[in-house]
Amino acid sequence: MVIGEHSATFEPATQITSVPTMSDHGFVVPLLLGALPGDPVVACALAEWTGASTRPGGRGDPSAALDSAARLAAAILSVAGDLRVLVVCSAHGPAGLSPRAPLTERPESRVLERRILDALSSDPGGLAGIGVDEWAAGGACGAGPLAVFGRLFAGRSAEVVAYEAPVGVGYLVARTT
Repeated sequence: MVIGEHSATFEPATQITSVPTMSDHGFVVPLLLGALPGDPVVACALAEWTGASTRPGGRGDPSAALDSAARLAAAILSVAGDLRVLVVCSAHGPAGLSPRAPLTERPESRVLERRILDALSSDPGGLAGIGVDEWAAGGACGAGPLAVFGRLFAGRSAEVVAYEAPVGVGYLVARTT
């Protein structure tokens, strides 16, 4: 999960009043814990693909995830201006970091994980520079949310607050600083 904030007050047309059953815990939990008490909340889902589909044209195309990420980031930036906008992106890194991993061990996963961690330890903009082939080869279905974060917070500083890969999948918490 990565968290960043643009400034002022956000007035969306729609508020979440209940949590859909298919919602990801990574954005639901912060909302339920009152991450934005008294502020309207807008939740978005991106086109994604599963770890079993690690190439363009597979079950859920990684290109579609990156295209959706670019459009969502542009939309957020178009309304952010002087507004306060808190962005919470739920995603995981590569799913091939060890022999126990869902995609078994892949050298490409280690390379991708290093790029993700490096970007989130300095300038998140590095996430937006990761290409579709690298996301696919590394087996990270979290490319869309991470690319949104990179586009929104390029040029800002960030830090990784927590990181583990207990079952060969990279899980992290990062934030802009």
